[in-house]
Order: sequence, then structure tokens, then C-alpha cells
Amino acid sequence: MRDWAILIAMSLIIAFAGVFGMSFGLSESGGSPVIPNPVAFILSLAFTVVVALVILAVNAGLTKLSYASLNKDAASASGADEDAPRPSKLLMFCPKLTAKSVALFAAIMIVFWLPYIIASFPGNLYNDTTTQMQQLYLDAHPLDVLSGGNLDLENIDVERAYGENSQEKLRFQGYYPTDALIVDHHPFALTLFYGSLAQASDALFGSWMPSLAFLMIAQVLFFAVLLAFSAAYLHHHGAPAGICFAAYAFFCLLPVIPIQACTIVKDSAFTVFFIPWFLLLAEAVFTKGGVFQKKRFIVALVLLACGMCLTKKTGVYVVGATALFGAIVSLIAWRRGKGADRDGASQARKAAAASIKAQILQGGICAVLMFALIPFVVFPALNIVPGGRQEAIGVMLQQTARVYRDLGAEALTPEEREAVQGVMRVSGIEWDYNPTLTDKVKGRHYLDATPEQMLDYLKAYASVGLRYPGEYLASLLSVSSGYVAPVRAKMNSVSPFDHLLSFEEDRQVLWKIDATAPLRDAMDTFVAFFNQTPGVNILVSGVTYCLWIPALLLFFSLRNRTKAGMLFVPFAMVTLFCIIGPVYDLRYELPEIVLAPVLLGAVIIQAKSVFKARAERKAAQEETEIQAGAEGR
Repeated sequence: MRDWAILIAMSLIIAFAGVFGMSFGLSESGGSPVIPNPVAFILSLAFTVVVALVILAVNAGLTKLSYASLNKDAASASGADEDAPRPSKLLMFCPKLTAKSVALFAAIMIVFWLPYIIASFPGNLYNDTTTQMQQLYLDAHPLDVLSGGNLDLENIDVERAYGENSQEKLRFQGYYPTDALIVDHHPFALTLFYGSLAQASDALFGSWMPSLAFLMIAQVLFFAVLLAFSAAYLHHHGAPAGICFAAYAFFCLLPVIPIQACTIVKDSAFTVFFIPWFLLLAEAVFTKGGVFQKKRFIVALVLLACGMCLTKKTGVYVVGATALFGAIVSLIAWRRGKGADRDGASQARKAAAASIKAQILQGGICAVLMFALIPFVVFPALNIVPGGRQEAIGVMLQQTARVYRDLGAEALTPEEREAVQGVMRVSGIEWDYNPTLTDKVKGRHYLDATPEQMLDYLKAYASVGLRYPGEYLASLLSVSSGYVAPVRAKMNSVSPFDHLLSFEEDRQVLWKIDATAPLRDAMDTFVAFFNQTPGVNILVSGVTYCLWIPALLLFFSLRNRTKAGMLFVPFAMVTLFCIIGPVYDLRYELPEIVLAPVLLGAVIIQAKSVFKARAERKAAQEETEIQAGAEGR
């Protein structure tokens, strides 16, 4: 009954999210549903049955694959006769867990990526990264706290920056100038790193091209080595040969991976730390925490977790949720072994205790780093100002704007309108409301709103939401539909942007290389094929990695009691932040994309362990029954 309840719940969530997500995601009328809600409800119920059947089919297939792999391992290990199955030939095309093999297969992977590398050279940049690089230039100041970028006061349609009432006028238009060294709108550590390299490159070579090329080459090497190691890690722990080969082929052939490896942006940097951190979590699951009995692995876990926090602000919440879950599970395991005298139980308790220590350390150190040391010590010392709170409440501001646009200000009580106007500018809000992007609305937030005004807004937000939950849900789905439904499949191109340092002089510091233009055009056409071809674009669709794959593997894991729950917590947190994020973009779920094959392999490895233990218990029980029968006779 437990498994049937889980199946029904999962099927309902996936079906309803998919149908209503498509209804809003396919809309061309400002985020309005293209399927009438009653019809969408009926379709969702019908698709629930389809989803349930798919989940059951995948569960059966993975179970059969796990048993087949387990039986093959057992037969190969026995070597009792010539008919014992030989290792799969596919393993010839999979890396082994040795430095030489990982290096070789990483080099082969880079060969597959070469068209993207050459077409992207010296690297792709997002506007976010350009903003980070510019901040350290003194001529870029004053900076705008709200956007984190250069605030060109001369070109803003207000009185001169320091004229009468100018600050209030700047505030009304959504500008908050500061003379701080940098703004922590994007992670300050990456801003300092990127900005310092850009300045050094500009000083030595007169452009950003060498620094960008260095960053791209280093990042490509990191990705190739880490992904080759991931495939080797699955092979080492006994994942089926087909899974190991498929994982490696996936890393080599899916275009979004090399494109993001060539893109200098915080999401790619975050993923460089996320991959080995996730593999450490997998090792903790396989060894039931025993890996953390060696201090060097605890140190590695903490350092990687800190790297995640410093490269992406949501990293601290991913680490914190995982650490909390891991500590609770390990505590339960420790208590279960209490009072047992057997050596096995004693070792299990020691492993659980080590795991509790590791989880508390990674969660506690990251919390102290991000919520105490950085804001109260590092920021004042380096003259850094925190980014605005609008990033944290962006989804709420977007939902409020949706109510104003669809229902008008009259839908709010006078008290609610006053509370809203204390934290955001609402005049003409319908012109700034974009159903698929929250940035415009976030730019209307008053950064100097007092705690009392924020509390009043939160109360108004809750009361409005209770009256108009449909508007709030419509707002959320309009932005995030690509993460919950097969719509908006979009992979970024390989064409870097053109950028100018206009705040200094009309001098170009980054440009496309003319010689690679034909290849760049060809690769852009190939990317467009992936984005636009039905069936193929599922491979570059957010819902595949945010919802479908994790849900299918979670059911298989729960159905077979694999005790791999900790591996799903990071995936769940990344999915959560995608859904409440500012826009649909595959880069936000990059960790889930690259680790989807690893999660698949890890769950199968755990299932094999469970099935093996069941078989051993059954054999032991049968042996006991045979002995008892013999004694009876």
C-alpha cells in the first residue's frame, strides 16, 4: 500500500504539472493558459494513468537490469566453468578508476567536444559575467546595488546625480548607486576572481581575450576529467556495463555539456564543485558513512561544499538541506546499532558516527561562512555591499505584479495596497510585467524598505494569495513551465557575445574570431536542430532532468528500499531553485544534467546491494530449514 500511495502521488504531480505547465508554457498571450482549466484538469487525470504505467515500466526495467547485472557479477566471480559470462565488450569503451585511464578518456571526451571548443573560443560569456568583470574597474563606478552593474548616471533620465532630490528620483526609477568596491549581486568571490583576471589580461594584452581563453581551457579540463572520473567511478562500484558506457557517451555527445563547459558563468563554476561533492555523497551511501572515518574525506567534503557556497548563493541551502538529511539518517542508523555487541554492528555505529560528524561540519561551517564571516567580516574589510533582497523574494514580487496586471489594484484592500507600495513601485506595473521573466519586476523593489514594511508586505502577500491562489500559480507556471513540462526546450548557442568597455573608452576587449565564423554558424544550426526537433529536444528540455528522471529513479529507489535518499536531496534543492528562479534557463539545472547518469548508476548499484542481501538471507534461511529438517529426521 505504501508503494501504491507513492506511485499515485508521483503520477498526479507529474501529470498535473505537465499539463498545466504546457498550458502556460505554450501561451503567446502574456502567460494566459491555452487550455481551459476544466479541460486541463480532466487531461491531467487521464495522463496520471499514463505516467503511472511509465513509472511501473521503468521500475520493472531497472529491476531486471539490476538482477541481470548482479547474476552476471556472481557468475563471473565464481569462475566455476567455461560458460561463466565474460566481461561486456562495452567496458573497453569505459574509463577505469586509474589516473591513466581517466586522463585518456578525458582526452577522448575533449576530442568529441572540439567543434564546440573551437567555435566558442576564447569562450562564451553571459551578461552576468561581463558585469562581474567590469565591477573592479574604477571607471565603472558608481555601481548599482539593485543590478550589480555599472550605473551610468549621465545617461539616466533624472537630474544630475547629486542635484536636489536626485536620490529620491533615482530610487523611484529603481537605481541605488554605491561607491563600494563591488556589489555582492553575484557571488563576490567569483566577481573578484573574474574581475582580477580580466584586469590583468587587459593590462598585459589590451583585451580580455587571453584571460577568457585561460578560464575556458581550465574549465573544459575540469569538466572532462570530472566526468570521465564519474563514469570510471560507476564502473568501479559495479554499475552495469551498459550504464557506464551510456554515461560516458552522454557526457561526450550531449551538446549542452561542452557548451556550458566553454561558458564562463557562475553556474558552470558551481558545477565544477558540485560533481566531486556529489560523488563523495554517493561514496557515503555505498559505505554507509564509512568513508568519513578517514579525516581527509571530511576535509574534502567541507572544502567542496564551501566552494559551492562561494560560487552560487543557493549553494548554502543545497549543502544545508543535504547535511540535515544526512545527519538525521546517520543518527537513526547509529541509534539502531546501540547496544549491539556484534563486530558488524559496532563498525556500523562507528561509520554512522563519522557520517554525523561530517554532515554537521559541512553544514555548520558553510552556515558560519555565509551568514556570519562573510557579511560581518569580509564585506566591511573589502568595502563590499550585499546584493539586494529582491533576488530572494523575486517570485513573490512577480506574483504580486500578476495580480495587479490581471485583476487591478482594486483586487487588494487599501491596507494591502499600502503594504505593497511600501516595498515596490506599482505605477505602470503592467508595462514591466513579463510573464516569463522576473527581472523587470524585481527592478521595482525598494531596497531601503524597512523590516516593518517587509513584514507588512509578507502579511499582504499571504492574504492576497489566499484569495487568488490561481493567479499566484499562473505566475509561477508562466516563468517555470519549462522545468515541469516539455516546453521551451532551449539550449544556448555557441556564439559568444560582443562586448565593449564603454565606461572607459570606445575600446573593444572581447570579439568573435572571424576565422571560426563558418564553424560557429554550423554549430549554431546543430544546436537549433536539438532545440526544435520533437523527440530530440527532450534531451535539452528542463523537465527531463528537473522532474522526470529524478522522479523515476526516486520511485525505483523507494520501491526497492535502497537507502539512497541522500542523493536525491541535492537534486530536489536544485529543482526547487529552478522553479522559483527568475527565468527558464538550462544553466540553472546544469548539475542535474551532468549528474543524471551518475544518479542512475548509483541507484542501480544500491539496488544490486539490496538484492544481493535479500538473496543471501533467503539462501541462509533455506539452509537453516534444510538443517532443521535433517535433524528432525
